[in-house]
Amino acid sequence: MVNFKTRLDEYKQRIDADVEQYAGQTRAFVSLAHGQDAAVVTDAFLEILCRGGKRLRGALVLLGYHLAGGVDEKQALLLARAIEVTHAYILIIDDIQDRSDLRRGGPTAHMALARRFGATQSVADAAHTGVALALNAALYGAHEAQVIVSQLEAAPTVRLEIVRLVNEAMMATAHGQTYDILNGLRPNVTYEDVERVMRLKSAEYTLLNPLAAGMSLAGASAQDVARMHEYSLPAGLAFQLGDDVIGTFGNDEEAKSPKSDIIEGKQTALTIYALKHARIEDKAFLRNCLGLATLSDDDFARCQEIIVQCGALEHVKDLLHTYIERAKSALLTMPESWPTSDIDFLRDMASYLEARVG
Repeated sequence: MVNFKTRLDEYKQRIDADVEQYAGQTRAFVSLAHGQDAAVVTDAFLEILCRGGKRLRGALVLLGYHLAGGVDEKQALLLARAIEVTHAYILIIDDIQDRSDLRRGGPTAHMALARRFGATQSVADAAHTGVALALNAALYGAHEAQVIVSQLEAAPTVRLEIVRLVNEAMMATAHGQTYDILNGLRPNVTYEDVERVMRLKSAEYTLLNPLAAGMSLAGASAQDVARMHEYSLPAGLAFQLGDDVIGTFGNDEEAKSPKSDIIEGKQTALTIYALKHARIEDKAFLRNCLGLATLSDDDFARCQEIIVQCGALEHVKDLLHTYIERAKSALLTMPESWPTSDIDFLRDMASYLEARVG
């Protein structure tokens, strides 16, 4: 995985530098053009954007562009910025819907904004103000991403195709989030229900969309872009399974608290399996903990034990391995004209998605 980690770090450095420069220019422009109150919202948005993360989506834009023969790195980086801006606004909305307090080692946008105005309001009013302003921050980011795409120095048909790809992916993500929320309210959720969420939210949004956008910017044919489905779908499913494992067995330094998924009542492949295969008393305990806002550390630890003891963790890791092997097999059928180094990156990324869960 040396090729993957080295190139991902190189991509991240380039994207981080571009994002920092963009954020500085945007802060100055908004403050001057629209005033300090408007800057409060854009600053909250830019704070989330600049915290970074791995920059995987932006990196896949750059990879897809190079893979399809693109040579204008400035344009590829501009599109990577648009995809990262899109990701930041989605994170803000996701954190509101999940009632999350932490994001990438800091407060979520709505929590930071609530604290900013908490001294002059009641707790409930401050929380509402935080959510209201964070939604404005997300709305700003959604439209800013479109403006950035419009600035691409590409043929109008290419820009329109990228707009179509990105917006269709975001609509699919919205549908996936709807199913994710409603799955938490329904009894007897199946793995098929959970897989639909993973496909809509992760496979299309996290992997396929940035790869397809980058390839399209480079002038790739629709047929070549479609070939990425064969890799991105299983790899994206593996990505989300890994996130679910990390989300329950990770630590507070990773994205958000490991208790979050249980507190949110989120139905994952882990909980679906456990609610079907655990002992009767353990099923009842886990079911009662799902969606419990006051979940204690001890009760969460027992939920973890139940998931491990009933075989759910091992089952999900096996399932993840199956998806990874399917993704790697798809790479064997890709066009010979595609650079070997780029195929190696995708293959190593698949291996990384499995290795990160142990």
